[in-house]
Amino acid sequence: NPYEACLDSKVILGHAGQPVADIARQILPDSTAVNSDSSSSSSAPSCLDILEDTLRWGHLCPTAPDTLPCHPFPPLQLGGDPFVLHSLPDVIFAANQPIFATRLKRFQLQQQGEPMEVDSHSSSSGSS
Repeated sequence: NPYEACLDSKVILGHAGQPVADIARQILPDSTAVNSDSSSSSSAPSCLDILEDTLRWGHLCPTAPDTLPCHPFPPLQLGGDPFVLHSLPDVIFAANQPIFATRLKRFQLQQQGEPMEVDSHSSSSGSS
């Protein structure tokens, strides 16, 4: 977990769903509030929204090892974080979600050196 396979030249990547559930716990204290329907007007993200975010971030499990237990990563020179996406899969899935849903989305990983926008999580800037 995770698992990647190539089928008819298509890369399929998936996991058992723990990263999606853990991200939901971080953004919504009541993880049962995750919106299982992405077409709903609720402001809660759907499981598909969270899974899509992991692709956009280029990381399958951004909360590990902080809030989602996993084994220690080797030094960066020896391969580093196994959850970093170096290329996008053709299909990604997360098991153990509240409902079955699909979405077709096309985008590219951010290229190295490309500027990244970071949202501020604090109202104070730290300077006076």
